[in-house]
Amino acid sequence: MTNHQEAMTAYLSAFVEELVQAGVKDAVISPGSRSTPLALLFAEHPTLKIHVDVDERSAGFFALGMAKASKRPVVLLATSGTAVANYFPAVAEANLSQVPLIVLTADRPHELRNVGAPQAMDQIHLFGTHVKSFTDMALPEDSDEMIRYAKWHGSRSVDIALKTPRGPVHVNFPLREPLIPVLEPSPFAETDKKRHHVHIYYTHEVLEEEALSKMVQACSGKKGLFIVGPLNKKEIESKFIETARNFGWPILADPLSGLRSYGELDELVVDNYDALLKSDRFKEEIEPEIVIRFGGMPVSKPLKIWLESLSHVRTFVVDPGAAWRDPVKGVTDMIHCDERFLLDALKDAPVEQPDHWLGRWQRYNLEARQVLEEHMNSVVSLEEGQIVYELRKQLPEESGLFIGSSMPIRDVDTYFMQTDKKN
Repeated sequence: MTNHQEAMTAYLSAFVEELVQAGVKDAVISPGSRSTPLALLFAEHPTLKIHVDVDERSAGFFALGMAKASKRPVVLLATSGTAVANYFPAVAEANLSQVPLIVLTADRPHELRNVGAPQAMDQIHLFGTHVKSFTDMALPEDSDEMIRYAKWHGSRSVDIALKTPRGPVHVNFPLREPLIPVLEPSPFAETDKKRHHVHIYYTHEVLEEEALSKMVQACSGKKGLFIVGPLNKKEIESKFIETARNFGWPILADPLSGLRSYGELDELVVDNYDALLKSDRFKEEIEPEIVIRFGGMPVSKPLKIWLESLSHVRTFVVDPGAAWRDPVKGVTDMIHCDERFLLDALKDAPVEQPDHWLGRWQRYNLEARQVLEEHMNSVVSLEEGQIVYELRKQLPEESGLFIGSSMPIRDVDTYFMQTDKKN
């Protein structure tokens, strides 16, 4: 045991403990030499759950999936060198999908950078603009100031990852040999009451009463639509249903919104708009006066094209955190507000419902569903749409479905209709 090992243990364990105190419960580790001290300390922690995946690309997406499902930040740990670059696809996806990831990378100390050392590469700002924050940590020391520094960065990493819009954070640790931490006694057996932790308090953006009143007034009695794209919020689906019922408007629900599979069936949810919007006659007949869009942009290309043609229609985009997710650039009213707060206010707002508007959407949606079902039942050879159609019926209760990009998610958009299985 050396003084270096003791200092490294104290420094890194302070960082790890602060991650846990801030809410981290899972760590995905891609084993390697330089990351040994962090990996062993994660494994030593009494409450962290460790997942080991030797393939960095797979590990990245495994961590991404856990973070997306749990809505909590997940740690992703790699050793130094080109191994780190294999996390890039998952990091980019986390950034685009607003998923909290904390990417920790071990690195050579500064004296071994840019001198031709083996298994070394430039890891500074490796992920560029695809992460919300990058920190190249100081070398481990056991002074009071450096322990506070390590703790501070542990809390800060979780806070940045969780702050809206959520996303990945990259923290790079230069480490000198020897790389074995001191685990006896356990650095997490600390009972000193003086060990303080940072408590993080999150606030939610709300809409001022005057602005809310103007929004309600603009929508009352108008033919409107709620469009709900991918959302990273838990148990919010029923609020959309209550609000849509109050307004007398349909909800065009992307398959990643959760509204097609939250455990209930409701005629307010339009799940066949992708097929309907391929008809020019339908689009001319059922043009809205107001659009309110939540979440990311839905995957449907016909919907995107249609929204681009509605530049004259008043369009509210609800966008907490100012990510400006509006690829059609059709927004007329940008609302920076937590979706839960806004829905709670709108579901009880005094609004007049438009005549026959919701019923028309429901009728057309039912007709489109019947046409698709008749077609699927008549198909004798296997095709992409039928795979999704049959899969929807065979999925067990409360199961998860991983959907690939490009055509798979578009097939799901068209053929994955409402289900009450809580998928």
